[in-house]
Amino acid sequence: MNEKAILEINNKSITYRRMAKKHSIFNLFKKNKIDENVIPVNNIENIRIDLKNKRLFILVHGEEIYVTVMKLPKLKSKLLYKVIRDELKNKFKNLDNIMFSYEIVQSSKYNLEVMVSCMNWHGMDIAKMCSDSGADIKQIVPIQFYMWSKYKSKIKDENYIFILNMNDIIYFMACYRDKIILNNVYKDIFKDDFSEILEQFRFKLNILMPNFNFATIIFVNFIYKDIIESLSTSYKCRDLGDLR
Repeated sequence: MNEKAILEINNKSITYRRMAKKHSIFNLFKKNKIDENVIPVNNIENIRIDLKNKRLFILVHGEEIYVTVMKLPKLKSKLLYKVIRDELKNKFKNLDNIMFSYEIVQSSKYNLEVMVSCMNWHGMDIAKMCSDSGADIKQIVPIQFYMWSKYKSKIKDENYIFILNMNDIIYFMACYRDKIILNNVYKDIFKDDFSEILEQFRFKLNILMPNFNFATIIFVNFIYKDIIESLSTSYKCRDLGDLR
């Protein structure tokens, strides 16, 4: 049947959702879900869902994405993939849990500028189990990238900081010309620590892009409305509300 399904993985549970063909995966958090089974993460080996021929999208929570730009000689696709993989191997040593994707952002006659996004995910055994059960894994997507893709059409600014709160995790992302150039993940932070964490993030961003001002902050599912109000004196703040 090639049904579309989503496996959402966080540190507390695994949620399986079967989606109707007419539904987009970007309707994941709407209330009219077709089917849902919540599975404790420590019982994944006892999963009782038939995954055969399912087109499976895996969403993962709490994982930071490493973004880097590589300047490489102009190469064919297969060789380019190998060169990027070798470069990442030099950085991470062990690639067993590393997943990466890349996008060519600039091309000249002899050289390429490539933006590489990679994730060190320790749930590869879950992906392997799904694949062995007959699922066709279409994508493994960090939740912050998924949510940014869902909301970015509502954002008209060219560069901004995108802040997402989900399941006691706050995701910070710097977005420039429709690209995520920096992201950090903070778990179980206190309200009083938020301003300091934001400044730390901006410090890293300033090293990455010196003399460039990210004056807009977009908030999604952020519960501390007084912080947004306070920051609005120094930034252009926009609250996109709760998840929908």
